[in-house]
Amino acid sequence: GLWRGTVPGLLLTVPYTAVQFVALQQIRQAAADYGLTANPGTGPLVSLASGALAGAAATVASYPFDLLRTTLAAQGEPKQAGTQAGASAAVVLQLACRVYRNMWEAGRGIVSARGPAGLYGGMGVTLVEIMPYAALQFGLYDAFNAL
Repeated sequence: GLWRGTVPGLLLTVPYTAVQFVALQQIRQAAADYGLTANPGTGPLVSLASGALAGAAATVASYPFDLLRTTLAAQGEPKQAGTQAGASAAVVLQLACRVYRNMWEAGRGIVSARGPAGLYGGMGVTLVEIMPYAALQFGLYDAFNAL
């Protein structure tokens, strides 16, 4: 229904945000310790790079929740097989396309089908998406904050 995936989505937000800001501060501190912020010309690059790395760290930390949220939100509803000729095809389709009732069932199903690494399936594409976004988010924030 409409609310499928809401609980994993909410659980995704807390660790994502916490890891992102802790990683951002740690990366900025490491850049300062290595003297990368001493030159004013490197400031924007450090902001962009630290934002991208913080976004990547947050994604890795919270990706299983994102996968569960997407799985629950994108799956269909279980269909009741009727007495028509197509009923057996509907049963076969239902068995092939597992519909999970909740987050725990989805997690167990994914791990049993694909192993623990299955909770990170598709993360590479998500990282390609999130790193430029997070770089721009924090880089532009720092640039406008400096005005």
